[in-house]
Amino acid sequence: PLPHIRNGRALFNPVGNPVYAQDLLIYSGDHQSCDLVFKNFLGFTILMDDLTSATNYRKALVENRIHCPTILTREGDRVSARGKFGGAQNKAPPIVRLRVFGAPLPQHYHTLKEQLDLLEKYKSIRLKMEQVEKAHDECIMEEVSPKRLQERQKVEEMKKEFEEIERQLASVRLGKRGPENPGEPSGIQTKRPRQKSTDLLPDF
Repeated sequence: PLPHIRNGRALFNPVGNPVYAQDLLIYSGDHQSCDLVFKNFLGFTILMDDLTSATNYRKALVENRIHCPTILTREGDRVSARGKFGGAQNKAPPIVRLRVFGAPLPQHYHTLKEQLDLLEKYKSIRLKMEQVEKAHDECIMEEVSPKRLQERQKVEEMKKEFEEIERQLASVRLGKRGPENPGEPSGIQTKRPRQKSTDLLPDF
């Protein structure tokens, strides 16, 4: 049992979910050998949620005169059995900088990861399809909306007015090019022909 439990009873109610780190390990094979190795490696190291919970847990154990083992937190902090914490030596580096060891990932993991990637792609495509369908439906609704029909009617009326103006312009052009009416005076006076000198002499 954990240090705060004596004779099956908890001396206090800790926060931070304390648990022995070795109890969280899962072995794919050779359970007995792996359990022996990691028990010697981890000992009675406790894992808790955060540094505040770990500090309070150790303080409560000390007040009850109970030895406190090393405490690790899920945030990467370490509280040693001697109560020292803080500094780079008691802070785990980011996981990306570590070269962790362990058994290779099973094939089932890769299969699930591939399925998850496909599901993400399917979700993305599905969302795009829904957006396109929604835009298409809105476009159709807009085409038959009263406002759209009214705009179309205005356009048709303007087209008719434009065609009528074109016809009027064409008739005006034809009227200017046509011959004048011969029955109407032109307003231009013609000159009389000059008489010859012989016509002016008297007859004998």
